[in-house]
Amino acid sequence: MKRALIIGIYGQIGFYLSNILVQNGYGVKGTIATDWSRDQDDETTGYDGLLFHPSVEMIKLRYRDHDSWDKLIRAFYPDEIYILTPVNIATGHVDRSPAINLDLYEPFILHVLDLAKSLMETYRPHIFHACQTNLFGFPGTIPQSELTPLVTDDPEIKPILRSFLHCRAYRDAYGINATNGILADSLSVYQNAVSFERYISQSLAEVVLGQRETIPVGDLTVKRDRVHALDCAEGIHRAAQQKRADDYLFASGISSGREVLLFHAARPLGLTLRFVTQGNQRLGFLNDLDENKFIEQVGEVYLAAIKGRIVCKDDLKSLKKADKKKAVISSKPSGRGRAEAPFLLGDYSKAKRELNWKPQYHFVEVIKQMVLEDLKRLRSRSADELIKKQILSA
Repeated sequence: MKRALIIGIYGQIGFYLSNILVQNGYGVKGTIATDWSRDQDDETTGYDGLLFHPSVEMIKLRYRDHDSWDKLIRAFYPDEIYILTPVNIATGHVDRSPAINLDLYEPFILHVLDLAKSLMETYRPHIFHACQTNLFGFPGTIPQSELTPLVTDDPEIKPILRSFLHCRAYRDAYGINATNGILADSLSVYQNAVSFERYISQSLAEVVLGQRETIPVGDLTVKRDRVHALDCAEGIHRAAQQKRADDYLFASGISSGREVLLFHAARPLGLTLRFVTQGNQRLGFLNDLDENKFIEQVGEVYLAAIKGRIVCKDDLKSLKKADKKKAVISSKPSGRGRAEAPFLLGDYSKAKRELNWKPQYHFVEVIKQMVLEDLKRLRSRSADELIKKQILSA
């Protein structure tokens, strides 16, 4: 039986990857970092719903506890080690995460590589290190590929960039099988809540249920390549099987703006969004409503309230101050967070050629699943809260 260690397993890619490994007959252990700034057990991280296969052994370890990592790897001797980057980055719609952990990641990667180097005579695991396309910083070339220069001034991304370069250097200098994977924005129903896509899917569900009035967002002109986390996990596994390690980019080859994402996220609920510019703001209004679809997906009890927020096409041309209060989306530069690359588009031709990999899902299909899943979850939570209130008042 082959053995795999997934470092940073508690997330959407770790979830899908562990399932792929179990289905292929692996013995799987997964680690959760207890010294990372974001509490992985906190419901606000958006991981609720993750049910790992019972055969996957979960282990809590601190990144800085190098001795425990040595003992784990020497005892388990995994054939494959997958290192998944923890979530610690915001994208303009939420506050930045605390940066107290930035000194943990790079030394940890170096320690794993040094351990692999020291054991090379008897033990040669395949190591996969996952990164995101924000490593490209502000690329001048479109699309981006494995040959695109990696440059960033963001202090939260620099440790990941240096770790990427360390993997490449150890591979070239010592022959260690260390592969880097650059992943486009990955999304699924298990996506973390600090991601823009999950923030939107949850917020739209809250709007139709009357739990939120407006969804504040950052720069809507940003364009991103989005790929299903399951597709990423499949590519990661294929890359780790290669006898000769290399760097691979996993993307969809489709880049779309955030207004397009919002438009498609609203459609499953029977809503049509239209955007207008007012001063330095970009506002999104409900311009049309498919009542039958809304009733089917959301419920007739919420119909009257949402109909009151519809702004017809002619009214959008001459918006009054009172009409602006009906805006569902409000985009305005906040002055916080980091500047984002305006246009990321991935070229996955190398992964297709060498790994026989290509994306199977379109982002429109995935964002629909996310919105409906968040709607279902919020309605279930509301029902539970109502039952609790009735019990307490009885």
